[in-house]
This record gives sequence, C-alpha cells and structure tokens, in this order.
Amino acid sequence: MEVRLVPELALAVVAAFIGGLAARRLGLPVILGYLVAGIALGPFTPGPVAEGSAIRSLAEIGVAFLMFALGAELSRSDLRDLGRTAAIAGTAQILLVLLLGPAIAPLLGLSLAQGVFLGALLSLSSTVVALKLLMARGEAQSLHGRGALAILIAQDLAVVPMVILLPTLGGAAEGYVAVAQRIGLAVLLIAAAYGVGTRLVPWLLGHAAGPHARELFLVGVVVRRRARPGRVGVPDTGAC
Repeated sequence: MEVRLVPELALAVVAAFIGGLAARRLGLPVILGYLVAGIALGPFTPGPVAEGSAIRSLAEIGVAFLMFALGAELSRSDLRDLGRTAAIAGTAQILLVLLLGPAIAPLLGLSLAQGVFLGALLSLSSTVVALKLLMARGEAQSLHGRGALAILIAQDLAVVPMVILLPTLGGAAEGYVAVAQRIGLAVLLIAAAYGVGTRLVPWLLGHAAGPHARELFLVGVVVRRRARPGRVGVPDTGAC
C-alpha cells in the first residue's frame, strides 16, 4: 500500500494542478477545477483512477484541515452574531429542501424513505467551498455573504442529527430505541466536548504557547480540531 500511495498521490496533485490552472484560465473559481479533477480520477469516469484506503484517509485529513481553516475565520462572537439568522433562515432552508425530496420521490420512482434521504442530501452545501468563493469575491463580510454563512453553519449543525436519524428510515421499533440511545450519547459527548474545549484546551494551549514552543502550539491546535466529535469520518457535505 505504501508503494501504491506515492504514484496515486502524485497523480492526484498533478490532476488538481491541471484542473485549477484550467479553471483559472477560464475565469472560474480554482476550487471548481479541483472538483473536476477529483471527479476525473474517481472510479465512475474513464481513465486513471486514484482510489484506495490511503487516499481516502488523506482526503479525510484534507477535510479536517479545510474545516480548521474555516474555524480560523470565525470567532465565537461571530457565531453569536449569526445565531439568529442561522436558527431561522437556516432551519427554514433545510426543512423546505428536505420536504422537496419526498415531493419528487414518486416522479423518480423512489420510496418515501429514499425521498427523505434525497431531500437531506440536497439540503446540505459545502461550507468551505462557499466561504472560499465569497472570500475570493470579497463578499464574505457583505450582508448577503453573512446571511449565506449563517445558513451554511446551520447546515453543518444539521449533519449530526441527519447522520444519526437517516440510517433508521423504514426500520423497526427497535431501531428507534437505538436512535434515542445514540441521541442521548451524542448530547453527552457534545456537552463534554464543549466543557473540555472551553476550559481545559485553552489552559493547555496557553502553556504550549511559550516563546520556545510555537510548533507545539500549532500541533495542539490541529489536534484540537481533528479530535472534535461529529467530524470524524463525516465528509464536508456540507459544514462543509
């Protein structure tokens, strides 16, 4: 696997460079070229394929770093300012698009459960991609940019209950009991993570931020971001 990782990683980097350069020449966002390059190297298109457990692991690490970049752009005061818009506009957007799935399910020959799943997928966006585009256009701090960011944050938060609830669609009563247990566990984990993140982690980073420990401080910040519950193994659909 180690031998195969090197050529696959090189292939992915070259494809991303070519895709980003082509998008830039066409006047399109560079990240669009990256996405096209990823599709071209996927298993569903002809040509070379960069696939494997190592590549998927690297992709998850890349998503973690992207979310770290997103977190660096937002402070706690920013999240408080966006809270009302996220709660109202974000919830309304998610519910309206979520209901669209069951509405069009009969037209696509899907069951009700499949329609709900489709609506959940359509209701989510990539926070990182949208934020990068807004920043590239200088609109991240505009009124519509802040509103879009609030909705994207609401979508990121909605990923957690979706991941818990969607697998139980159409299941038996025992499945809903298991869902209730998982929801309780998720609430406990989030509460514990919030307590550790607001109390213990700042104290540890404060001691690591000495004049001779800059690298240690950076490693601590990355570990904190990577270890956040609800993000491990969950792609940026949205956040993101």
